[in-house]
Amino acid sequence: MGRITTVLFDLDGTLQQGDKVDVINRMWDLSNELGLGVYDVELIDVVRRTSDFREMVSDLCSLGFQRGSHATVNEAIEWHKTNISGRYDHLIRPFPETREVLQQLRDEGYSLGLVTTRGSNSLRRLLQSHGIGDFFGSIVSRDDCKERKPNPAPLNLALQRFGTEYSADRAVYVGDLQTDDIGAAKNAGMIGILKGPNPPIAGNGLHIPDYHIITLRELPGVLRSIV
Repeated sequence: MGRITTVLFDLDGTLQQGDKVDVINRMWDLSNELGLGVYDVELIDVVRRTSDFREMVSDLCSLGFQRGSHATVNEAIEWHKTNISGRYDHLIRPFPETREVLQQLRDEGYSLGLVTTRGSNSLRRLLQSHGIGDFFGSIVSRDDCKERKPNPAPLNLALQRFGTEYSADRAVYVGDLQTDDIGAAKNAGMIGILKGPNPPIAGNGLHIPDYHIITLRELPGVLRSIV
């Protein structure tokens, strides 16, 4: 093991796939069942604009208001929680290499954590379904921290939950979004690793990742190379 002792992960798009199809289906059902009238391209644009669930529902309700709906954000969230949440969990699954890489990193002595904007109820269900929850010694969900990535607060909280001996200069954050994930890593003083098929984009105030990997299988080698 090199300088890095702690590896924090994003969840959706990083350790698991199918989340975009899941959320589009849930937002479609929410719009349909509450009579918001937001579908097709408009609905997909709402999902693409933000990874934060409450912001997504707020945008959906704003568009619905323009069509005569009076459903409030809190009403829509409660309806989703009671009637829709978990409906499409079967569409979400870990990447084929996720468990293998998490096991390898734990065997090599790294402390593993999870920082996600997914809510705690959904997160609990999915980690149990995937069978990967036990790999993480520190977990921060959307419900644990009022600030959202790229604010560094969720990452800082994850380190705090490990203990005082854990520091940002010996940690990395692995995520699939350059704005939110790499931005949060840089703002927290951590090494940021972008995971995904597309190379990072320069400009527009975006933080450039320290490393780019296409699959998680590249991660152990990258970590060992950091000195």
